[in-house]
Amino acid sequence: MIADEQLRDVLEFALAAAQEMERHKMREAVPRPLQPLLKFKRLNRAGLATVRRVVEEDEAFRGALHQGLVAGQEREDGEGADAVAMLWLGRPEGWEDEIAKVLAAEAEQKRVDRLAIEERSASKRLEAADKHVERLRAELSDAQAVLVSERSRHAAAEQRADLAERARASVERQLEEARSETRRAKQQAEAAHDETSNQRLAAGGEAASRQHLEAENERLALRLEEALRARVEVEAIGQHVPRPAQRVDPALAVATEALREAVKELSDATMLVNAAISGVTAREAERATRQRPVRRAQRVPVPIPGGRYGDDAEVVRFLVGVPNIVVIVDGYNVAKTGWPDLELAVQRDRLVEALENLVRRAGTRIRVVFDGADVVGWTTARRLVNVQFSEAGVIADNTIREVVSALPDEQPIVVVSSDRELVASVRALGANTVGSAPFLVAIR
Repeated sequence: MIADEQLRDVLEFALAAAQEMERHKMREAVPRPLQPLLKFKRLNRAGLATVRRVVEEDEAFRGALHQGLVAGQEREDGEGADAVAMLWLGRPEGWEDEIAKVLAAEAEQKRVDRLAIEERSASKRLEAADKHVERLRAELSDAQAVLVSERSRHAAAEQRADLAERARASVERQLEEARSETRRAKQQAEAAHDETSNQRLAAGGEAASRQHLEAENERLALRLEEALRARVEVEAIGQHVPRPAQRVDPALAVATEALREAVKELSDATMLVNAAISGVTAREAERATRQRPVRRAQRVPVPIPGGRYGDDAEVVRFLVGVPNIVVIVDGYNVAKTGWPDLELAVQRDRLVEALENLVRRAGTRIRVVFDGADVVGWTTARRLVNVQFSEAGVIADNTIREVVSALPDEQPIVVVSSDRELVASVRALGANTVGSAPFLVAIR
């Protein structure tokens, strides 16, 4: 049984033919049951049933429709609705089976077309899904990279925190050692002075005692330099610890303060031993130490690229090029290193000439300090380099320390000397230092 909906095209063709008859004033040729439907453009279910019943029952009307369809066809064999219309209106032998075949073929074609449309739609959805997956993968990769970076930063922070803790413990040990060495130095200075003042030592014994004190002074200078290096390393750790780092900062603060105290203890011990060597009583030296104003170094050394400490020519070239830096030169220490075979006066001239050439090249502010206020025939009236001689009875090292202490804390300073005691003391005041040999290599 062929459904009305399957015959919609031919039934609406029949209605269109009736409407055409109406327009051509052939209303009497239109079957009466169709006349109420002539005003409709599209048939509903009831209308389809009505038209079908009229066409099936009115053979004359059906034949006229068939003839009109045949006359309008350019081909003998139609497809789709035209073929169904030809068969249903003409009703040749076996027409019902033929219609069933045509409708089946039409249904199959519609199914194929629908599947093709669905396939294209699915392909588009799949392509969109692939793009979305790629976008999600990119976002996941970025998120993983951020996670790896954060884990790395966290691990680095933890590592630096552990390093700061170890540095603090090491500094505490150094501080205790410095205190012990200070006490021992005071006792040795007292003993040396008492023995000297009471003349209980023979000449050879006194020389041996002096030699022992000088060795102790050298050892204390080395310990002071080690403490200063540790202080610089601890402060460098603080500059590279990521923030926030609640566990690191307190440890660094404790370590830095302890190192400052260790530096002061060792510096005082060195002064006492020097006093014993020069014949000043230990009590007088200690009293002078206590009376001198306590000045904690607020100056921060200029950071050196690559973490180097200032013992090669490249570091020298970097430091003398720092804007507004003041270079203080330990005169004879550098001059004797550069021109050891010449007389002192010639050494001074050669050094000052080399320093003036450096000023011409780099525009650096330079002060050179020599021992002795009684140098004959020497004038300090030079335009490019500030030449200074220490006062009578005062060595150049002490003059350099006074100059460094007098300069503002915000003023960057580099002291040029290979004297360990001088280097240690000015580092304690926050100055950079470079050795005499690399300095000469850099400026020549």
